[in-house]
Amino acid sequence: MIKSIYVSGYIVAGMGGFLSALVMMIQEGWQSAWLGTAIACGACALFFSKIILMPQARTSPNMIWMIAAGVGGTAISLYFSAGAYTTMPVVLSALVGILGSVAYIFWYSRFGAASNAVLTEGAQLPEFELRENGKTIKCSELTAKPALWIFFEAIGAPCAWRRSRRLQPNIASWRDAASKFIWSARSRRPIASPFPEKWMRPCAS
Repeated sequence: MIKSIYVSGYIVAGMGGFLSALVMMIQEGWQSAWLGTAIACGACALFFSKIILMPQARTSPNMIWMIAAGVGGTAISLYFSAGAYTTMPVVLSALVGILGSVAYIFWYSRFGAASNAVLTEGAQLPEFELRENGKTIKCSELTAKPALWIFFEAIGAPCAWRRSRRLQPNIASWRDAASKFIWSARSRRPIASPFPEKWMRPCAS
């Protein structure tokens, strides 16, 4: 719940800050503290616009470029504000470009591994069943040889769906390099998910 509220506010602040900076630059000229705000908030606005409008999802773990834009933009705002820390451009650049981006990258996007006594490294995989094209497939049927399993819980989200499609080139190279992997004859992208099969079929095609 907290993360949902945060990311919504971060996106709105980034978009709003970027557009506001552009308007102020038109009024005051580009050599103003709002130039830094446009850079700091523009990184956030550009990133999320790209995710929403283009079939591409984030795959970079740390996104140093976004933090660099936040720091650089804040520095520019400080320069044109004569070092005044409390001006609106400086505050907006620092809050969105630095604090907001750092929180998004290193807090919002990080998920700690839940403790699980059953699924541990080196342990025998417990028996379970999956559904594919109306047929029940047991785990034991797919473990005769080493197998690559992809468990994708958040496949219903557009960004997660796009991320699953970006796995395809890697999967192809893994298959060529390791013939011992087991692959479904009916699916180029084997995915196990708690979502209904009718939702998952387009993602695995």
